[in-house]
Amino acid sequence: METIQQQLTALEEALQQTEQYQAVKSAIEGVRANEESAETFDTFRKVQALLQKRQMEGQEPSEQEMMNAQSTAVLVQQDASIMKIFEAEEQLAQVMQQINMSLLSGIQESYDSLVLPEDEEK
Repeated sequence: METIQQQLTALEEALQQTEQYQAVKSAIEGVRANEESAETFDTFRKVQALLQKRQMEGQEPSEQEMMNAQSTAVLVQQDASIMKIFEAEEQLAQVMQQINMSLLSGIQESYDSLVLPEDEEK
């Protein structure tokens, strides 16, 4: 297990050096540097956390909570600094997806090699 942990640490360090990771960090710093953007982003995160909590508890958000979420979403979409975070996160997610696919490729190949007799006849 220690070897896997060492390799994960190396992967983490490599990921942190990628252009995509650095873009997320830079975008976050851009929001942090603008007080209005930082407040809007903080509000957005709190609203998202509340909605997720309601969902996990099997509750419907109140009408006021939904209206607040919608108005916050509009503010977020109008803030270029915050949108840079989302765009950068999307690019980083693609890198993470590639890593995940690579990590699971051996298992996927095993599944792919599993051929049932009825499949061979088709």
